[in-house]
Amino acid sequence: MTDAIITCPKCATEIPLTESLAGPLLAETKRVAADRLRDALAEQKAQIEASAADAAATRFVSARSGPAKDSVSGISVAHF
Repeated sequence: MTDAIITCPKCATEIPLTESLAGPLLAETKRVAADRLRDALAEQKAQIEASAADAAATRFVSARSGPAKDSVSGISVAHF
């Protein structure tokens, strides 16, 4: 396996990026990626649950029989 080589931005020295040097960098990168994925999935789950709750509420209101009446005037009002 050929090790990757990084170049120092200050002195231009080429440094072989061996497994022992790359290990901590890879571990941190994986941890950050996992954290971002977990956060994105949690946000997506919350959006899906909110959407499902809205849809359920809409179905519940739509399923009620007869037109809704305003409790003060007794006039029929449309469901929105």
